[in-house]
Amino acid sequence: MNQKDASRANDYVSRIIDSQILSLGRNKAMAWIIFKLGDSEHSLEVYSSFRIKDNNKILVANLDMYEPTESLSGNESFDYDAFDWDAKGANRYDEWIEDVGLASLSGLKVVDTKVNSCGDLTILLEQYIEIEVFLNHITYLCWRLLDLDLGNLFEMLGTGIGKEQ
Repeated sequence: MNQKDASRANDYVSRIIDSQILSLGRNKAMAWIIFKLGDSEHSLEVYSSFRIKDNNKILVANLDMYEPTESLSGNESFDYDAFDWDAKGANRYDEWIEDVGLASLSGLKVVDTKVNSCGDLTILLEQYIEIEVFLNHITYLCWRLLDLDLGNLFEMLGTGIGKEQ
């Protein structure tokens, strides 16, 4: 990504600074987080690798979507080959959102944002919580930030090329 594209990406994502997390979840393998600032709402949609950290401890990551909850995997009759990761509440990501994520992240304020030269996105929240999104495709959409009120968006492709629409 050249300096001009990085600057444009950073300008766009900085719109969520001072906003608060309103909600988070997933649709299939896409994770989403809604940010709210006053009457304005933005949605971050993540189609690639990501993790949410508390200092240096990983709280949850994208691959947790494909792992069964402890209650499922601990059951003697559990069959991993028949595991339906997409069933609501069946995977560790859904379990974390329900049991911990919503309660611990809702209302936290965005302190800073950064898009690096590869197109990876870091969102720093209060209490030293970080959301990190990594480009892991060569040509596909990896993440996008949508302004839900105005309908415009910024998309980051795996090539590290961002585009505003």
